[in-house]
Amino acid sequence: MDLLAYALLPNHFHLYVRVYPLEQLSIFFQQKTRAIGNFIGHLQNAYAKYFRAKNNSVGKGVVFQGRYKRKEVDTSSYRREIVHYLNKNAVHHGLVGKPDEYPFTSLQELLYDEVEPFVNRALVYQDFGGKAGFLRQSNDRLAYSKLDGDLEWL
Repeated sequence: MDLLAYALLPNHFHLYVRVYPLEQLSIFFQQKTRAIGNFIGHLQNAYAKYFRAKNNSVGKGVVFQGRYKRKEVDTSSYRREIVHYLNKNAVHHGLVGKPDEYPFTSLQELLYDEVEPFVNRALVYQDFGGKAGFLRQSNDRLAYSKLDGDLEWL
């Protein structure tokens, strides 16, 4: 899969990934249809262990409220919306005043070439008509203001 955007916040995280079509996946993933979901579960489990050890809270309640949620993203406009939503998530939750003030989203990687990317920049830029389109739309859409409305997450 490719990571396209993310937001890591103190009490939750968002990952926007593109899973390859079934025929492009390795035999393991073709035969184990739940493997990607299990990967996310293992990721949450590893973080929960880290969080509990760091905060000395072993055995003191749950770390996550529930299972992860996923939604199929099938249009380029919705893909653009998700990228903007995740890059503004820290503003939405009142952690910062402007999206570029929060270092734990994909925004820095998408804005600055010198930042080593975890995201697949080429795929993200493709939906915006190139990097210039992303930068132009980011200036318009991120606009350093609170998100107007939440995306619906299933």
